[in-house]
Amino acid sequence: DRELLLSFTALAALFITITVPLALSSEWITATWAVQALVMLWIAGKLDSKFLQHLGYVLYMIVLGRFICIDLPTQYIFVSTGMPLGEYAVQFMERLMIFGVPIASFVAAGRLLQSPPEGLPMAVERDNDIDNLVQGNWAVILAATVALGMLFVFTSLELREFLDAFVPGLCAGGISILWAVFALSMIGGGIYKNTRALRYVGLALFAVVAWKVFFVDLARLEQIYRIVAFLLSGILLLSGSFVYLTFRT
Repeated sequence: DRELLLSFTALAALFITITVPLALSSEWITATWAVQALVMLWIAGKLDSKFLQHLGYVLYMIVLGRFICIDLPTQYIFVSTGMPLGEYAVQFMERLMIFGVPIASFVAAGRLLQSPPEGLPMAVERDNDIDNLVQGNWAVILAATVALGMLFVFTSLELREFLDAFVPGLCAGGISILWAVFALSMIGGGIYKNTRALRYVGLALFAVVAWKVFFVDLARLEQIYRIVAFLLSGILLLSGSFVYLTFRT
């Protein structure tokens, strides 16, 4: 079967390339599985195979489960208080690769599903394939949503790690500022892409930021950090309101 031959040839080559990182550390398993899932989707697009495409979906579900249940608790279980900057930088670069590769893989998967590669002459016949279980653009939407959610969680935890280690007084306010940046970005992206749901999520996140600033940060921040956090959060909130009211139509 030409489909299986090409698929297993490509996967065999991929397994060779991931042997070294797997041998060095189990923390790279999620990243290598994410790359493998992306390769499987690419092969599925070249062969126009829904069977391989759905296998890629299953592998992405495993990647997401491991990302949430294993990688996040393992990497962020300890607070880096008092850690030297050089040591933190090394750990940050490692975490950036561990979490950045799966996030980038989900982004690439969404782009790949939106614009499939040009098929080969040996594409799979419909009679030898399975039905498409994910109709329309739902796969693209899910990939983009998961990638955005993973990025939001990763950056929030990483910023908390950094602030706890070097600027502990600004920790709560720094998270609020980051969330406000996310909210503003989602509103801008929703306007640019004409996506109402993304705009509404951005507005909801702005509401969460406003509640957090007044009912959480106000009691936890020192005076100087309170001023900085309120000033930056206020600027971002006003910017988001201006952008939304100006360009929502």
